[in-house]
Amino acid sequence: MYDVVGMGEVLIDFSPSCQGPMGNPGFEMNPGGAPANCLAANAKLGGNCAFVGSIGDDFFGEFLIEQLKLLQIDVENVIKVPEFTTIDFVANSADGERKFAFFRNPGADTRLEFEKIPNDHWLETKIFHYGTLSFTDEPCASTIRKMLRMVKEHGIRLSFDPNYRENLWNSPEEARRIIMECLQYCDILKISREEMQLILDSETIHPSDALEKFLNKGISYVFITEGDKGAWYGDKYTSGFEKAFSVKAVDTTGCGDSFLGTMHYLMIYHSDWDLKKMITYANAAAAICATGRTGVAAMPQWEQIEDLVKEGKRNGPKN
Repeated sequence: MYDVVGMGEVLIDFSPSCQGPMGNPGFEMNPGGAPANCLAANAKLGGNCAFVGSIGDDFFGEFLIEQLKLLQIDVENVIKVPEFTTIDFVANSADGERKFAFFRNPGADTRLEFEKIPNDHWLETKIFHYGTLSFTDEPCASTIRKMLRMVKEHGIRLSFDPNYRENLWNSPEEARRIIMECLQYCDILKISREEMQLILDSETIHPSDALEKFLNKGISYVFITEGDKGAWYGDKYTSGFEKAFSVKAVDTTGCGDSFLGTMHYLMIYHSDWDLKKMITYANAAAAICATGRTGVAAMPQWEQIEDLVKEGKRNGPKN
């Protein structure tokens, strides 16, 4: 049985890597995509993961398959399609924050047809993880809806990270409608503060109030991340805020995925820990991810997380 199965987009991140001879930025090809990043974070810690999705029948797709295999992520339910593999270019500001330029019209990741998934081994998992980008286009939107219904029927825990990317949606209202649909399935919710504001259609709501609203919807665990400030957390027993660790950020790509992938691992292998301790370790994982380039390559090993937790250097007080 798998620890986590992730379904959705695996794509190429072209990330800044050097300055070219004419003084312009050079970009390096790297694996990316939020669900794949999340699995990578878990696999780096020793988790047993599998990915379900579609890639282009091109050299980008071949590269992504090899990268997933190197992480020992099962790819038996990754299929090739005629469309080109989705790519995006990443630009980083001085503080490591990033912007994306996507090339996906349509991208291979949107072409997954349920009937063409080779087998149903993806139902043999403790956690099933998904995002919203699988809902932007058909046939993938119908595929993920069918998969979610089946996963729910099998009593498997569902993990949801919207991973909202404004330029991939027709409107914020459309994205909000899909996110609200997804919330009815999920047991584990990870959102950013910006996504919190989008979902609840409020720029003034406090995360502590948002936690209560989401928990009242029947969601078991809610995490609201605030980048270098820290993360809010809650379940039916406890809630609170944990400060982020102080690091020099280079590229924040994949930090939220690192946080959630680490939480998945801890929920399975350290289920006796209290939620506050889990959040501390997940915050450390996200901080370490921010010190490297791109998501997958920057995902930390367990020893790195433990070292940063022991060091204990946190950022300033919460807002």
